[in-house]
This record gives sequence, C-alpha cells and structure tokens, in this order.
Amino acid sequence: MPSKNKFIVLFVSLMSLTALGAESSPHCYLFKPGSVEAVEKPTESKLTDAETWCYQNVEAPKKGQMIYMVTAGKVKPELTLFVGQDGYLTHYSLVSGKLKVHKVKATEFNPFSVPLTEPRVEVRMTLKLSDTTTDSAYGNLQVLLSQQVEDTPMTISEGDFKAQASHLPWRGYWFPQRGQTIAAPLRKYDAYVKARTGTSPNSVRYERNHHGWTGEVWEGHCNGWAAAAILNEEPITEKKDPISGVIFSTLDQKALLSERDFCVTHTFFGSRYRGDGDNMSDIRPAIFHKTLVYYIGQLQKAVATDYDRSATVNNAVISGYDMTVKKTGSKTYKVTTVIALHHYDKAKNQKTGVAPAERRRYRYTIKVNEMGEITGGSWLSGNPDFLWVPLSSSPCSKNNQKLDPNILEEILNLQ
Repeated sequence: MPSKNKFIVLFVSLMSLTALGAESSPHCYLFKPGSVEAVEKPTESKLTDAETWCYQNVEAPKKGQMIYMVTAGKVKPELTLFVGQDGYLTHYSLVSGKLKVHKVKATEFNPFSVPLTEPRVEVRMTLKLSDTTTDSAYGNLQVLLSQQVEDTPMTISEGDFKAQASHLPWRGYWFPQRGQTIAAPLRKYDAYVKARTGTSPNSVRYERNHHGWTGEVWEGHCNGWAAAAILNEEPITEKKDPISGVIFSTLDQKALLSERDFCVTHTFFGSRYRGDGDNMSDIRPAIFHKTLVYYIGQLQKAVATDYDRSATVNNAVISGYDMTVKKTGSKTYKVTTVIALHHYDKAKNQKTGVAPAERRRYRYTIKVNEMGEITGGSWLSGNPDFLWVPLSSSPCSKNNQKLDPNILEEILNLQ
C-alpha cells in the first residue's frame, strides 16, 4: 500500500498537452527503488537513486491514467502502465529481451512497487520534460492499448496447477566480492575500450574502490546474475575483438551482464530480514501466492528470491511451480507449492544452458472474500525472505559506473 508519509511531487510543464488528450499536466514523484516509499526531503544524497514515476490523466486512446518511469529523459516500454476507468491495469513486461502485454484488476494485485493511484500532494517541485519524452510515453501507451489481452483474475480454486516460465535462467557465477573475482572480465573490458579510445576506463579500479568486500562471506553478484539471467538471452559463444585481440568467453560476457544488472529497476515483495527485531514471516502468503500465479503462471516470467529467511542474502530464481490447492472452509484453502529453484554455479566454468535447480516446498493457507478474491492467509511451513522481479536494466549508482551499457552491447554483438 502507498506510504502515508509526505510525497514529493514534481509538476511537469509541457509545451503541448493536446497530443496526450490530457486534462492536466502529468505529476511526477520520486520513489526509492523497489519501494512505494517516496523521497520526503530532496537532498542530493537521497536523489541519487530515486526513481521518477509520472502520473498522467489521458482521454485517448482510452480514458484513464498513464503511469511511466522517466530515466535520463527516456521512457522505456517495460516501465509504462495504464490504469483504466474500469479499474484494470495494463502493462508491458520484459522477458529475455522480449516485450509482452498483460492485464490485471488493480485492486487485486499490483505487480509493480509504485502505487497505482496518484499519491496525495503535500510537497511540490517543478520539473520540465521535453516533448520527445512525453511523445515516447504516449507512443508506448498507444502500442500498449492496441493489444488484445485477457485479464488475470486473482482468485483461487481447488485443484492441481502447474506453470513454468517461458525463459529459464541460464548458468552463471556469483563472482564474490572477496578477492575481486570479477576483475578479470573487467580487465578485458578495459582493454577493449582502450583499443578504441586510447584510454582505459579503469573499471577494475572502480570496482575495487566502490564494491570492495566488507566482511560478509555471502557478498557478491548473485543479485546481478539473477536479474541478468531473467532479462537477457544467454551468451553461448565466445566473442573476439578484432582490434585488441581480446577474447570474451561466455563466462566473461555473463560477468559483465551481471555487473551491469547488479542494480536494476525492479519490484519487491516482502522485506529483507536483517536479524532480531525483524519479522521473519513478513512476506505474506497471499502476496507470495499472487506473485507466483501472476508472474510465472500468467506472464511466464521467472521471479528472483532470497529463498530462506535468515539474515544472509542468497539470491536464486524461481522458474516454475506445482501447486495443490484444497478447500478447507467456505472462505479458506490449504496450498502446497513446490517451486523449481535455480542456483548460480558454485565455481567458475564455461558451461551454458539452464542453471541447476532443486525443488523446494512451501505450505500455507489462503483466505478469500465473498467474491473469491484473495485477502490473506498464514504460513504452515518456513517461508522465503522476499521475492523480487527485475523489470528493466537501468542506470544506478550501485553499478560499476565505468561499465558503459552501450559498449557492453557492442561486445555482446561481436562475431
């Protein structure tokens, strides 16, 4: 649910609003990544990774509210949503480099972290967006609403259910921070850039200075691997640079993708357990259930997770589930869900294909209302710490700032 705290709104001044069929200017808010929490005081430190999401009332092609994220003046399709007057959310999703369109009742499930209704305005700022930015947002909307797509009901019924993502996560290594294990691929990247510009970007030095080991044995790039393995096609052949002579192995390419996607635009379900005082069962069974059914069952998109509730973070990827649902009362169900849980490789290797997986079981109850809509539940077994879904590769201060995503794409496209 949206925070009740003060939100910062950025009123957007546009040259022309008639093209959007708008009744008023779009209002843009700053949110913390992966959270409905808005930035309350716009200090420079807090603005570093704040996401700008804009809310725009439109009349055409349908009447409702367009919601989109603005990054460096651009609006990506996978970060464009529409909530119609009928209460349904229509949005894009990005899976292995391909876009899909989906629809769900906004009051039943929010597949994004930002609120689907415009926050109450208390503190205001002004921001100007270019015509190019607003035109791209409206272009995304036109394509989005031109698609014919069935809605996803968030109800539950008895039976056995099975689902699998259309794209399974590929094998990769977690490149621990201890020992700077990712330095070798970054050196190759530096050599590639220097051969073209005469100057090394010194990505290795940046990694050492900004992503050094702080003492936790689990620190590494497992989150980058999880995001990269969901959002991108797998590199399956080595790439040789004809200018520098550097050869990028499949593992090198995966390392660079994991570094680029170390921090991505994402949606987050639950809260990280950090130790005594935190709620170990904070991801509610209803949210866990809805997330799996919506993202994997309907979107056929894998979901990332920290699969146990200890203070240690160990990211893995859920690609599918086998679910048995039994009705235990007029408004209650008992659910047993067995997930396919993929792990990164424990040692560096050049193997390609689907990441190794195990089966893990969770049990919980689900409560519904008179309409059959899911309203709550309780855990009957241990639970994962949290679920999260990468939405889009986006610039972030936590990434290696010397790794240029455009240059990485050049490397991936080498013959």
